[in-house]
Amino acid sequence: MKAREVLKDCWAACDLLDVETDPQRFKLLWISAIALLWAVGHVLDKVDGAENQDRKTAITKAWSSWQANKRENKIFWEFIDKERNVLLKEYEVGFMSMNGSVIIRRGDHTGELRNELFCPLSDGEFTGEDCRDVIRDALLWWEVQLKDIEAQIT
Repeated sequence: MKAREVLKDCWAACDLLDVETDPQRFKLLWISAIALLWAVGHVLDKVDGAENQDRKTAITKAWSSWQANKRENKIFWEFIDKERNVLLKEYEVGFMSMNGSVIIRRGDHTGELRNELFCPLSDGEFTGEDCRDVIRDALLWWEVQLKDIEAQIT
């Protein structure tokens, strides 16, 4: 399926985010990853679903399931969908700036976590979680969804 190609590119963007330390490039990779996460579903529906009726039926069933079970699919509704809307419609970036560091305390010891090592989401269901970890969770969610759809049509 063509959606797999989009997913592969999104994994690549996520891998690049893991090693990026420049805030401007990080932001651009973030935008790319969010757009690609949304594009997986769009391409799945509009391109892959148009290829044959069995595939279209499986994809429609999947979308219906995601809508009926929003809590079970919160990574889609509360991250992929929301982040895409905020980013692409309002151009608001959902992670905290990389311009500061996080102070961590363990017992009597205090340390500094460099900002490129931890970049938390600033709003929503996943507030405080590292943005790259949430992208990985979203990618893994897509992997499961595509596998389930493919299993129905083979």
